[in-house]
Amino acid sequence: LGISAKTVSAHLERIYVKYSLSDALKLAFGRTHTALSYWNEAYHHGALLHPTVARPEILRFGGVMPLHAVGLQVTGRVNAGAGWDVSYLANFANGRSREFSATQGIADVNSEKASAFKVSLTHDSKLGTVVFGPMFYRDTIPADPSRAGRESAVEETIPGFHFVARARYFEMLSEYFRIHHERATTGAITKHEGWYAIGVARLDS
Repeated sequence: LGISAKTVSAHLERIYVKYSLSDALKLAFGRTHTALSYWNEAYHHGALLHPTVARPEILRFGGVMPLHAVGLQVTGRVNAGAGWDVSYLANFANGRSREFSATQGIADVNSEKASAFKVSLTHDSKLGTVVFGPMFYRDTIPADPSRAGRESAVEETIPGFHFVARARYFEMLSEYFRIHHERATTGAITKHEGWYAIGVARLDS
C-alpha cells in the first residue's frame, strides 16, 4: 500500500485597493495586470470564459511578456458620443526582476519603474461591437552578472495593438506586440514579434 501526499500551494495573482472618483478616473494600488493586453483585461484568469482551450502563447503566464505589475494603476472610460466610448488603462509600477518572468513585489532591484499605457476605442451598433487601440510598455531590466550576455541592464519597450469584433454569430480577437531590447552598455538591439488571431463562430443565438 502506497500513500502519496500532494502539496497544495496558492499563488497570489491580483490584490489591490481601488478608489473610484468617477467613471473617467479610477485609482488602484497593489498587484494588478499590466496595461499591455486586451486579453488580460477581458478574461483575467477565468479559463472557463476563454474562447480557446488555453491562453495565446505570447500571453502565457511565466512567458516573455510582463503581464503583472505591483504599483499604481489608473483607469477610466468616457462616452464620446455617436456610439463610441474611449477607455484607458495605465500602470506605474515595479518592473521586471533579473528573472524576466518574475513579478517584483514590495522591493524593486533597481530605481527604474515600469510604465504602461493602453487606449481602447469601442463602438456599439446593431451589427455588433468593435474594440481597437494601441498599447505601450517601457522598463529597464536590471543586469544579471551571473548570466552570460546579461552583464548590463536592458532597456525594454513593447508597443502593441489590439482589435476585437463581436457580432451575434461571430467573434474575432487579435493582438500584435513588438518586443524591443537594447543593451545599456553596448547598444546591441534585439527585436521580437508576437501576435495571435482567433475567430469564433456561434451556432446558436
